[in-house]
Amino acid sequence: MRATHPPGHIERVAAAEGMALNGGNAGTWLTLGFEHFAAFRFAHGHSALSEALKRNPQLLAAHWLRFQFPDSVAPQDDAQAERFRQRWIAGVTAFEQLDPAHPDVRAQIWGCVGSATAFYRHYLGDCIAEQHRYGKLVHRMMAALDAGNASRPLRMGQRRILFISPYLFQHTVARLFVPLIENLDRDRFDIHLLHLGREDDAMTARARAAGTFHGGPREGPDWRGLISGLSADVIVYLDIGMHPLTQGLAALRLAPVQCVLWGHPVTTGLPSIDWFLSAEDLEPGGAEAHYHERLYRLPGLGHGLDMSEAMIGPPRSNHCRGSDLICAQS
Repeated sequence: MRATHPPGHIERVAAAEGMALNGGNAGTWLTLGFEHFAAFRFAHGHSALSEALKRNPQLLAAHWLRFQFPDSVAPQDDAQAERFRQRWIAGVTAFEQLDPAHPDVRAQIWGCVGSATAFYRHYLGDCIAEQHRYGKLVHRMMAALDAGNASRPLRMGQRRILFISPYLFQHTVARLFVPLIENLDRDRFDIHLLHLGREDDAMTARARAAGTFHGGPREGPDWRGLISGLSADVIVYLDIGMHPLTQGLAALRLAPVQCVLWGHPVTTGLPSIDWFLSAEDLEPGGAEAHYHERLYRLPGLGHGLDMSEAMIGPPRSNHCRGSDLICAQS
């Protein structure tokens, strides 16, 4: 999650607000809510969702966003955190009671799964059991659209591996794992990289050179068609849990073996993910209990980050004492 608004996002909020206030329907208020959340204006986002649901109480994406986003980026106290946790559980329960095969529900599934993940729930402490439940829900919803079909056997000889992420640019996920991909044996593996995002920089160029590259922008069903057409032996998602498009695709069975790296180190809970590829030095004893997936520990810290690239931009003077160091996150 970025601490600053993406370029042009305030303008997008203003444009969406103009459309909503000018006689907007439920859809325009939903869009405004989404843009507020993307700009970390959570109270405004929830207000917009309330307006959307006044106009259409059956708008499932508004209900989905309502339980996925807290009242503020970081809880103000334990009571606020617990209120969000209870709202999140109630939201999951409500969606579990829906029939995803019903035409009215089925038509709105991508609008829900493709709009938000359980990212903010992950920051409230232990969520293993709840994440298992949530993964089953997302899997069930997506199965109503597409059960996937990957019952084929693995290839003999050179096997095709797809590495998928929306963060194949100068982002922590790419900096950790693109170097690993670069060092794979091209004689043993037919390597494909799928960049679900829009950003394009020097790290994206490295990803292009690391294998056959597939870029966006594309909608979820279009990515699904591309992935299916590539007939992968193994799919490795670099991260699952931050970007909703990845969440939706990972809920489908599109390869005989499907894995996730530790770009977002929380179990997916998805029955469609077979292996969680973590790091030996990051996992305590008994860590298997933390994952729905089978746990595989990569050597050391399980990444290929070049420490000479650990700092982006020029070094800054350090005016803080050791006791002043903090880790600022949501």
